Amino acid sequence: SFVDDVITPRFPQGLSIWPVYGQWQSASGTIIQEDSYVLNVMHAGEPGSEVAITEIMSSYKQQYQQEAVLRVQSKVCVSY
Repeated sequence: SFVDDVITPRFPQGLSIWPVYGQWQSASGTIIQEDSYVLNVMHAGEPGSEVAITEIMSSYKQQYQQEAVLRVQSKVCVSY
């Protein structure tokens, strides 16, 4: 429901999601291993996209009690 309620309304043109297993070190120093997901969204860099991504990350942290959400951003050349 998170995808349908939070992500899709902000990026209806499309996205990809795949499950992953990873680990990270919390602020307290504890190593946490957990199942997670990678969300891949491509957009043209319109001004609202940054706001939308920030909202998605904030919602995810709040809903799933996460200390952090990793974001990787890069410029790519894409054609369809």
